[in-house]
Amino acid sequence: MAARGQIFGVTPPLPPITAETTAPLPGKRPPQIQGKTVPILAGDMVSLNGAELPSPWRLQGEPGASQGLFIPIEILTHQLGMQVEHETDGLRLIWFGHVFSVEPADPPLENELAVDIAPLVERFRWQWETTGSQLSLQVPPPRLINVRMGQFAERVRIVLDFLGPAPFRLQDGELLVEMRSRDVHLREMETLGIPHLWTDGLLRLNTTALSPNSRILTLGSPERFVLDLSYEDFLALRVLGPTKQGVVSPLKGLGLTTKVMSLGERRFRLHSVALDLAHPSITLLPLTRMEGMDALNSLHDLARAWQADLAINGGYFNRIRKLPLGALKREGHWYSGPILGRGAMGWGVEERPIFGRLAMEETVTGPKGSFPLTHLNSGYVQKGVARYTHHWDDHYHPLTENETGVLIQENRVVRHFAPFQLKGGVPLEPGTWLLVARAGASLPLGLGDSVSLSGRLTPEAFSRQTHILGGGPLLLLGGRQVLNGGMEGFSASFQREKAPRSVVAWGQDQLWLLTIQGLGHHGPTLKETAQLVQQLGMEDALNLDGGSSTTLVFQGVTAVRGRGVGSRVHNGLGVVIRHPQGDSGSQSRN
Repeated sequence: MAARGQIFGVTPPLPPITAETTAPLPGKRPPQIQGKTVPILAGDMVSLNGAELPSPWRLQGEPGASQGLFIPIEILTHQLGMQVEHETDGLRLIWFGHVFSVEPADPPLENELAVDIAPLVERFRWQWETTGSQLSLQVPPPRLINVRMGQFAERVRIVLDFLGPAPFRLQDGELLVEMRSRDVHLREMETLGIPHLWTDGLLRLNTTALSPNSRILTLGSPERFVLDLSYEDFLALRVLGPTKQGVVSPLKGLGLTTKVMSLGERRFRLHSVALDLAHPSITLLPLTRMEGMDALNSLHDLARAWQADLAINGGYFNRIRKLPLGALKREGHWYSGPILGRGAMGWGVEERPIFGRLAMEETVTGPKGSFPLTHLNSGYVQKGVARYTHHWDDHYHPLTENETGVLIQENRVVRHFAPFQLKGGVPLEPGTWLLVARAGASLPLGLGDSVSLSGRLTPEAFSRQTHILGGGPLLLLGGRQVLNGGMEGFSASFQREKAPRSVVAWGQDQLWLLTIQGLGHHGPTLKETAQLVQQLGMEDALNLDGGSSTTLVFQGVTAVRGRGVGSRVHNGLGVVIRHPQGDSGSQSRN
C-alpha cells in the first residue's frame, strides 16, 4: 500500500475519552511454550477511557514477560477510528499513517474477531489494568497543533494537525473528535468559518446534511484529520451551524417501547417498535449501499441515505471482505442470493410478510447439457459455479484463487476469462451475467454457445415477494418454536452463544422490530430469544445478525447499540413514513 492513510465514506466512530494512567503492557506477543500451559486471564467488560463496553477480552502470557492482550476489533475500528485491511497472512490496522500487521486471536474470542493490541499499547503508550472481569484501557487524546482550510476546484478541505492519533467517531449526525486544544486553535476555527462546538476534550461538528460525496481521511507525518467536502456540503455545514438538528419528520402514533422480561433468574431488556403495514404512509425497504455490495456503513447512515425514519440491522456479512452472506432482494432484483436454506422474510405492497427457510435453485443449460449453480450474487463461496449480475457491483473481482469465468449476453457466451484475466475485474453491464467457476469446477460452455437459465425458490410463495431479507435462524412459525440452527448451517458454537439479538417478527396484525440485550450478562441464547418473542405473542419471528451488529435507529437517533459500540453493518431493514400532502403527520385510523 503506497499511502499510509485511511479513507472512510462518512461512517467512522468513537465515544467520549478522558485520560488517566495505570500500568504499561510489558510486551507484544503471547509466549509460545511447548508442553506448558500459558497463563490466561479473561473477562467480559472493557472500559475505554471510562466508557464501559460489554465486550470480551483475554490476557495471555507470563506476568513480567511478553504478553498478548486480545480485544474485539470492533472496539478499535468503531471506538478509535482505525481501519482494518485483509492480508493473506492476517490483518492490517491503519491509524493516522501508522500500520500494524496483526493476527486474529486463536482460539477466537467468544466468536468475535479479535486481535492482539500489545503492539499498539507499546507504540502509543496506552495504559491498562485488570480488575476482576474488567479491562480498563486509557488512550490519551492528542494535542491539536494546527488548523488549516483550503479550496481546490469545487472541493473544500478542513485539516486538523495533531501530535499523535486522535480517536474519533461519527454518530447520529455528529462528528466527534477527542483531543486537547489551546484557545488559539479554537479561535482559528471560528476565523476560518468552521462551525463547531467545544467541550473539554471533545470537538463536535454537525454533519447531518453532508452527502456521500464527503470523505473523512486520516493521514500521517504529521498525524492529521481531513474533512474533504464538496463546496455544496461545506455551505450546508455553515448553514446548519454547530448544533445537531433533526432531519426527519416526527412519527406520531409510533413509539419505541422498552420493557424488562425474565426467564428464570436471567433478565433481559427489550426495545420494540410495532408497525401497521396496512397504513398507506408506511413503506418497508431493505437498506443497502446505493452502489455495489462491498461496503459497510453505520445503520444510521444507511437509514439517512434511504430517508428511513426507523431501521434495524439486517442479515449476516463477512466483516473483512465487507460482502453479504444471505438473501437480499429489493424491488424485484436480487442483490444477494439465499445461502444454506436459512430463514428469511419476504413482503410486497400492503401484504402480510411471509417467513420461512429460503432456498434457491438455478440451472444453466447449454449445448453439452445442464449444470447447477451454487449461488447468485453472494459473498459465500463454495466449490462449483456461481452467477453474478450488475446488481452485485459494476465490476466483478475474484473472491478465491484461480477462478475462471464466462460472460453471458442475450443468452449467448460472448467471452471466456482465465484466472489472470479475472483479476483485473470484469465489467457487469445490465443484460449480462457472469458465471464464475471455483475450486477447479468446469464450465462446459464454448464461445458463441446459446444458453438458458432456469430457477425456482422454495417455498414458492417467496417468488411472488417484491422484497426479501435473509437472516437466521428462523425462530417462530405459526406461533410454534421452529428453531433449528444446524439445519440452517450455523455452527454449534454460534448456537450456544449468548449475545445481543435483533429480531423481526409478526404478531397481533403488526410487524415488530425487536432488540434484546442481557441485564448483567452477555445476552440471550437463540433458544431464549425464541422463548421471549413467543411470550410477546408473536406468530412468526426471524433472528437477524446480532452481537455488536445489533442496532436500532428511531427518528434519526441510534437508540440501541448491541454491545455499546456503534458497529458498521452491511444491510438493514428500514421503515419510510410518507404522509399525504396536507397531513400534519398524525396517523389516525378510522
